[in-house]
This record gives sequence, structure tokens and C-alpha cells, in this order.
Amino acid sequence: MVFLATSLLARLYSRTLSSLTHSTLLSKNITNFRKFHYFTRNYCLVPNAQLTVDNAHKYWLEAFIRENVPEPLSSIEHILVYVLGYRNVSILGCKKDTILSPEKILLLNKLAKQRFARVPVQYIIQEWDFLELTLKMSPPVFIPRPETESLVIIASSLLNSQACKSLEIGPGTGAISLALLNQHEQLCCTAIDASLAATNLSRHNAELLQLKDRIEIINAVLEDDGFTGLPSGFELKNQFDLVVSNPPYIPTQEVPNLDPGIVLFEDKLALDGGNIDGTRTIEMILKQSPSWLKPGGFTVLEIDPRQVSKIEAIVNELDTFCHFQVWQDTFHVDRFISVQLK
Repeated sequence: MVFLATSLLARLYSRTLSSLTHSTLLSKNITNFRKFHYFTRNYCLVPNAQLTVDNAHKYWLEAFIRENVPEPLSSIEHILVYVLGYRNVSILGCKKDTILSPEKILLLNKLAKQRFARVPVQYIIQEWDFLELTLKMSPPVFIPRPETESLVIIASSLLNSQACKSLEIGPGTGAISLALLNQHEQLCCTAIDASLAATNLSRHNAELLQLKDRIEIINAVLEDDGFTGLPSGFELKNQFDLVVSNPPYIPTQEVPNLDPGIVLFEDKLALDGGNIDGTRTIEMILKQSPSWLKPGGFTVLEIDPRQVSKIEAIVNELDTFCHFQVWQDTFHVDRFISVQLK
């Protein structure tokens, strides 16, 4: 039974996301699927001349609920819209009586079964909206969360309307930098990520959004004493008006307890903040960003609310910043901090 489930998962995953994912990612995590009973029932819609969008919606929603798939309603709505060739789930109300072609039914079956395996919806439909942008998604690059939109709004408010430059640490899909570029016509961005998959995807999104001329994307690793892997002659010192990052900030011991879709498919380097409190990368950025910033420049970070006092202590010890400020997300949770270089 396990062999059959594993074989089925491997076939469906490789066929649909072959251009997006890595076989090693699947093989590394395949044994973890055994603790989930995703294939205990043979869910499958049989193509026929009367199967409507509404029929399919109800069938897979019930199946997702029965199999404890997270966010079952949102999952099937986004998958159905993708199968229909649209982008906005609001279209489903107008299309509920539409008859699905056999080809669309087969595609829907395939994608819905991926969701049983906890593949995130963003990877299944290969794109996601962030602020005013639609970004391409592919595993294992970290999926931007809705709260990070507030990070962009905060960072944007600290930039002036004149020509300026920003540095992002860990862009992933490129969401933050590309959203800032979309809002500030005179802004130029540099984005540095340790993941080659992330830098490639950021470049791809920049090209699709026609923003590639104002962003430089670099594959390099942030260490305690600076970056390793920067291009020869590349200069960071006192270059930027803004340093922004949604760094890894989850304590190492908590990472295995995250949602299975996150643990199995997203890049752990983008999640694991190191240390017992998850502040290792945050501390590196705070210690090094004064050398990257122009006088009066800002560093803005997304954090875990439990880290506020620790981060404030780091800032006070450095004595290079002023105006330490904590910002809340849309759920009124302390989620971001900003500091200004003296």
C-alpha cells in the first residue's frame, strides 16, 4: 500500500510540476507522507457530459474536508479557477453551471490529488498574488505570506520620492523588492539570497513584471563577517537608503512542528532562524546593516512577536541606530521593527 501511494505521488508530482521542482526534494521527503492517509480513498471525478463546475466544487470540497486538507474551501476554489483558465475566484459564481470538458476534469483530478499530499496551492497553480503583483511560484522557494504585504507598506513609507536604493536580504520570489519597485519609480533595488533557486525565480518574476532594469539579484550567503559569494568588486558600503528583510526567524526546534505543507515543500533555510529564539539572521542583519546604509537610512525587518525584547536589546547594545519602532500586522500582532541609522 505504501509503495503504491508513493509511486502515485511521485508520478503526479513529476508530471505536473516537472518544470518547477527538484526530484531530490520529493525523494527526501517521501517517507514523511506515510503518516498521512491521503490515498485511503480513490477520489476521482469521471468525465461525463453533465459534470458542472458546481458539481466538481462540491465533490472535491467534501473530499478535502474528509481528508483534513488545510483550508479546504480556498484550496479547491483556487485550483478550480486555475483549471478554468481564470485568476480570480469570484468568477466561480458565474461559472457554476459551466460543463467541464474531459481534459479539464482530468487536470482537476490530478491537481486536487496533489493537494491531498499537502502540496501548497501556490505551487500547484504556480502563481500567487502579492499586493498589486502576480508572482510565479515554484518549490522550494518560500511562499510570501499576506502579513508580509504590511512589511512592504512600512518600508515604502520610509522611502522618499527621490532617487533611492534598497537592499533586500533573502528575497525568495522577489515579492518585497518587486512590490517596492512597483510603488517607487525612482527606486533601484539589490536583492541577495543564499538560494540559487530563489535568485533564479526572483529574476524570472522581475522579467515578467518588466522590472528587471531596476533590480540586481545576487546569489550570495550572509555570514557573521559579511557576504560570501559576492561578485568581484561589488560594493555594499554606504550604498543604501533602506535595508529590508523577511528573514528566517522561527526557532530551530519549532520548525518540525509547522504545517506539513511547509515542512515538506518549502525551503527550511528560509524558515529556520537558528538559536534557541530564532534571532541569528536578524542579529547578523542588524549588526551589518549600518555599514550598508547611508546616514539616516532605515532597516526594516519582519520578526516573531516573541523576539521584540531581544531585538531591542541588540539594537541598544549596538548604539548605531535611533528611533527603534515596533509595528503591528493586520491582526494587531507585533510583527515588524524599524530602526534608523544615526
